[in-house]
Amino acid sequence: MSMLPHSLRKPVLLILVIVICLGMIRLGFWQLDRAAQKQVILDHFQQQAEIAPVNVAKLVPDLLDDEYADLRFRKVMAQGRYLPAKTILIDNQVRESRVGYLVVTPFKLDSSAEVLLVNRGWVPVGDDRRRLPVTNASEQLLEIRGRLNHAPAKPPLWDDSYPVSDGPVWQFLPVAEFAAQMNLIVLPLVLELAPEQTGAGGYARHWQRPDDKWVARHKAYALQWFSMALVFLIACVIVALRSARQS
Repeated sequence: MSMLPHSLRKPVLLILVIVICLGMIRLGFWQLDRAAQKQVILDHFQQQAEIAPVNVAKLVPDLLDDEYADLRFRKVMAQGRYLPAKTILIDNQVRESRVGYLVVTPFKLDSSAEVLLVNRGWVPVGDDRRRLPVTNASEQLLEIRGRLNHAPAKPPLWDDSYPVSDGPVWQFLPVAEFAAQMNLIVLPLVLELAPEQTGAGGYARHWQRPDDKWVARHKAYALQWFSMALVFLIACVIVALRSARQS
C-alpha cells in the first residue's frame, strides 16, 4: 500500500473496505441459505415421523422411477433374506470417539427381485485393521424395520482417483457402483435398522435426528457475519474521520 501514489491510496482503501464488507455479507446470506435448506429437511423429517410404517414393497415403483427424494426418513418394514456374503464395511465411522465401520448388508426382498441395502449399525475397528470384524447374518426369512435414508456419502475433499473399495471395505457407498459390482438390482435408499429392533443382525445404532438446533446454528453464523461486517464498517468510518481531522 505504501508503494501506491498518495492520490490513489484512499480510493484503493475504500474499494478494499467495500470488498471485505460485501464478502462478509455474502457469507451471512450463504448461512441463511444453508439454514433454509436445513429447515426443509427438518420439516420433511417431522412430516415423515408422523406417518405409520409401510411395507417397502409398496414403495418399490416410486424408488425405481427416481421418485424417492420424498421417501427419505420414511419408516418402513421389509420381508426377505440377508445376503451375508455380500456384506461390506464402510470405513472411518466415529462413534463415541472410537473409529469403526458401518455394516451394510444387502437384503433380498421376498416379494420382488429388488435388493434393499440395510445399514445394520456400527462395529469398532479393533486392535488390528488387518483383521476385519466378523459380521454374520441369518439367511432365514426375516421381517426387519427401520427408516429409509441416503447411503453413506462421499467424504469431504475426496479425490476421485482413489479406489472406493478394497475388498469388503468401502470408503463410502455409491449405490450404483455397488449394484454393478455385486450384480444386483439395488434400491437407491438404504434402510437404517431400527435401534430398538432385536433379532435382525443389528449392531450399535443411533439414528441421527434433525432438530431446531440444526437450523439455529446456521442462523447464528449468519448473524455473526452480519455483525462483523457492521463492526468492521463502523471501525473503518471512525478511522477515516480521525484521519480527516488530523489532516
